[in-house]
Amino acid sequence: MEDGINQDILDRKIDFATAGVHSYIHRDLTENVSPRNALTVAEYILEMKTENNLSDNSRAATIELLSILSKFHNNKSFLLITRDDIIDYLDSLRKPDVSDPLHKWIGSYNIRRTMLLRFFKRLHYPGDTPKARTIPAVV
Repeated sequence: MEDGINQDILDRKIDFATAGVHSYIHRDLTENVSPRNALTVAEYILEMKTENNLSDNSRAATIELLSILSKFHNNKSFLLITRDDIIDYLDSLRKPDVSDPLHKWIGSYNIRRTMLLRFFKRLHYPGDTPKARTIPAVV
């Protein structure tokens, strides 16, 4: 297994993190995301379930967003993702006025930005309490 990740542990964590959500989310995380990033996502979701008692919809949306981000940057390790990488992804959500005259894309952009901010705070400051985590330079 890549990077010394135990496949059984990875599978178990992904199963727990994706329990109760659509099967395509589990399949996407296991088949299209690198094992290192999939483990990071699963551990983040499990921690968030403990801290915030996430709903199934919130878990699904978070897993889907992080899977998309990972694939957008060719499964680059989340720890190596830069501020420019985040901006490139978020800029890909922008739509021209012609195709979105009411600017509905802004709501999706802001929600995803907030979700990414929460994820990268935890990723870069795992030992801190959620309120003590500062905003990392990546976001």
